[in-house]
Amino acid sequence: DGVGSLKAGTLTGIVSATISGTVSSGGFFSASGNVNLTAGTVKAVALTDNTASLKAGALTSLSSLSASGQIQGGTVTDGVASLKAGALTSLSSLSASGQIQGGTLTDGAAVLKAGALSGVTTISASGQIQGGTLTDGAAVLKAGALSGVTTISASGQIQGGTLTDGAAVLKLGALSGITTISASGQIQGGTLTDGAAVLKLGALSGITTISASGQIQGGTLTDGAAVLKAGALSGVTTISASGQ
Repeated sequence: DGVGSLKAGTLTGIVSATISGTVSSGGFFSASGNVNLTAGTVKAVALTDNTASLKAGALTSLSSLSASGQIQGGTVTDGVASLKAGALTSLSSLSASGQIQGGTLTDGAAVLKAGALSGVTTISASGQIQGGTLTDGAAVLKAGALSGVTTISASGQIQGGTLTDGAAVLKLGALSGITTISASGQIQGGTLTDGAAVLKLGALSGITTISASGQIQGGTLTDGAAVLKAGALSGVTTISASGQ
């Protein structure tokens, strides 16, 4: 038509074309504008926009593809990741603003399946971690009860209705079941007792024996009969001496 030309099986120089029949050739079909197929078939030729080419069912050198409908193929790939038979492989990263859902989600170590997360090495959280049971494999936290603990280290207060080591019990301010108390400082209480002797308000009663390597001093010293007060010894029944 003075613009397009057919030479050696190649049709070039087409600005636009409308095809209502069948184009069948082993040659090359090129157009700088639109090619509209109203009816019929373009068969056995290569179609190209001078960059991408469609030949023998293969679309190559495509720079971008936009579609408002379905894109379907045996394998869809970007050259690295591949989608085939419903399986997406060799994916390097996945970003989503919505839900990512699958039968099993894994990073190769941890696995999330049927609501259960297993194989986790580390969990870091800036908010609350909540579950029916939390465990490290030894200690268990369930329904507010912490069991199986081997060691608790705290820089602040440890508080509970009852604190126990399995023998001694601290409850409502009362410490019971103690076998030994070791202290480098003061031990203070309303009443101190070993079950027999009692120290209360500065008075020591119920004592059976006092052994001392140093001085025993008081306002009044008595054995219940004899009294030593202000240097005077009274109520003495017997004095035995081997010397003067």
